Amino acid sequence: MMRKLSVVPLTVILAASLVACGGGSGGSPSTSPTSNPTAAKQAITHVYETFFSSPIPQAKQLLEDGPSLSAAFTIANRLKGNATESAKVKSVTLTGPTTADVKYELDTNGSPVLPSADGKAVYINGKWLVAKATFCGLVGLAQPGKPVQGC
Repeated sequence: MMRKLSVVPLTVILAASLVACGGGSGGSPSTSPTSNPTAAKQAITHVYETFFSSPIPQAKQLLEDGPSLSAAFTIANRLKGNATESAKVKSVTLTGPTTADVKYELDTNGSPVLPSADGKAVYINGKWLVAKATFCGLVGLAQPGKPVQGC
C-alpha cells in the first residue's frame, strides 16, 4: 500500500493520515473512465482530497464499504486526535474500467507525513470511491497482527 513511511513515529503517521475533523465539500462526480478518462481522474482526485479532510459521516460516503467500517473509523479518529490532515494527489493511473492507482501525499497540520503514499480507487454504483484496502491498510498499521473489524 505505501512504499516508504518516513521517520515520523508510526502512530503520528497513522493519526495524520486518517480521516476526520476538517470540513469538506460534497460528493464526487460520477464519471466512468471508459467514457471520459480525464474527468475520471479529476473525480478520483476530488474524492481523495475530500476524504482525508472530511468529518467521519462524509468520509464514510467517499469510501468503499464506508458505512461498514465504523470500528476502523473509531481507531483512526482516536489516533488522529486534534490533527488536521489533508491529501494532495500527485497522479492517478486508470488500471481498468472500475479501478485506479493513486499516488498522493498525506499532510498533517500542513506538513507532509507520507510524501509518497500509494492508494487505490474503485468505481461503484456510478461514483469513484477511495478503496477500502487503502483505508484498512492505514488503520491496520496501528494494530499489527490484529484484524480491524470490517477490514
